[in-house]
Amino acid sequence: MLKVADIRALAPEEMREKVESLKRDLLNLRVDLRMGKLERHATIREVKKTIARLLTIIRETDSEGGKQPVKKAIEPKKEIKKEVKVKKEAEKKVTKKQTAKPAATQKAEKVKK
Repeated sequence: MLKVADIRALAPEEMREKVESLKRDLLNLRVDLRMGKLERHATIREVKKTIARLLTIIRETDSEGGKQPVKKAIEPKKEIKKEVKVKKEAEKKVTKKQTAKPAATQKAEKVKK
């Protein structure tokens, strides 16, 4: 498919047009795959990678200096979820201990019934 140097030589409008045409081609390839007409399955992967390259270069050229702010890390949310999970598990253990009856009283209740 297209090489990075070839993509960079294109104008931004041409890149966007190329992305749209490749998306249509990808749709047709998927239809051919379902119909059993597609002989070379690797073409789907190649088209998807070319679309990704185009979109990446478009994003680089549109932004200032080729850099955009990085999204915040998701790790703090994971840590919070982990802490909440640990707290819930600890609460379950405490409630089980509080509600658990000694074995002698459980046996006595069974005998009474």
